[in-house]
Amino acid sequence: MRIAFYTLGCKVNQAESGAMADFLSSRGHLIVPRGEACDAVVINTCTVTAVSDKKSRQAIRRMRTAHPGAILAVCGCLAEIGDLSSWKEIDLLGGAGNRIEFARKLEEYSKSSLPQGGNELLPVASAFESIPAAAPDGRSRAFLKIQDGCENNCSYCIIPKARGHCRSISPEDALEEVKAAYSRGFRELVLTGIEISSYRPSLSDLVRSLCLSLPNMRFRLGSLDPSLPSAGFIADIAGLANLCPHFHLSIQSGCPDILRTMGRNYTADTAFEAMMRLRGAFPGCAVTGDLICGFPGETEAQFAETIAFLRHAKFAGLHIFPYSRRPGTVAANLPGQLTAAEKRARVKAAAEVAAETAHEYKSAQVGRVLDVLFESGTQGLSGNYQEVTVPSGGAKTQISRVLITALEGGSLRGEVCE
Repeated sequence: MRIAFYTLGCKVNQAESGAMADFLSSRGHLIVPRGEACDAVVINTCTVTAVSDKKSRQAIRRMRTAHPGAILAVCGCLAEIGDLSSWKEIDLLGGAGNRIEFARKLEEYSKSSLPQGGNELLPVASAFESIPAAAPDGRSRAFLKIQDGCENNCSYCIIPKARGHCRSISPEDALEEVKAAYSRGFRELVLTGIEISSYRPSLSDLVRSLCLSLPNMRFRLGSLDPSLPSAGFIADIAGLANLCPHFHLSIQSGCPDILRTMGRNYTADTAFEAMMRLRGAFPGCAVTGDLICGFPGETEAQFAETIAFLRHAKFAGLHIFPYSRRPGTVAANLPGQLTAAEKRARVKAAAEVAAETAHEYKSAQVGRVLDVLFESGTQGLSGNYQEVTVPSGGAKTQISRVLITALEGGSLRGEVCE
């Protein structure tokens, strides 16, 4: 079959789609870009916000219209909890787990033997489902899912319902998957999960073991809870030369009152202290983050606290989202829901500060030598998560040392060191 993938949402979804694509490819099927003629479309859905729900539902309808004769296979978090079993557009329905089994079901699917719609979900596994590291969309970096599920129960989030309890890959299995990825030519591996800060038995022990076992592979951590980077955690991972000096923290707000209402387990002060510890142990590292603007009940004064926090923290980059009211969450029923216009205005204000601090960080890279993994002939990603353009080019999937010579139009430019 010719199979196209349409993946929405987080890096975990991307990793899982990549693993399904690799499995199907190994069985003789051809994975084609979205939009090309195909026999099947796999839509991996997201349900983290109401907007995500809408985009996932629109994708299902759009792909059915675009590929009327293809098998439409839908999986992911919205499929897990969104009651899509009655949708006539869908031929094969899976949930948020058992991804390889879902790919196997697609392989075996026949419209003449299975009724359209109404398929039963495969249950989310109670144990961790180990899947191979994969590089979605032909990227140079491989993603390895090391953890699944979440038990934080933040007031705005539905994912614990979709993904279930926390579970982790064993350190032994993780090492085998990393070795396999290295043997396939990958030189960067991103450790990802729904909430990798909840990895058990120990995230710092796993990172240290992987870095020391494969010194020629560089490792990048996925999103971290700001409460994780304690002095002990950082001491465990400090000095690992092949750990990317880039740390992404799910900050969400810089206002203590809003963080408390969100159900987050840290304060703005403790988050800032974690950032300072990371910068002390990894000089010049990039600290990026996520931010939600316009949370229910957020006053102008409380938002001003977040803006002050952003100026003080000086993030190297921020993903900024307007609060999206997700039915089924505590926050959806909170008083003081802001208007769309109010949320847009706050996103704009936060983005202006984020652009200033990101520019400041990028400017500091000029004159430095960065290790760059090339995604194409001329563009690559540095260890500290900066996009770098090198006119002379570099070998794809290989890491080269690049002297940063200029910042032009928000983009770093450099030359490969001889």
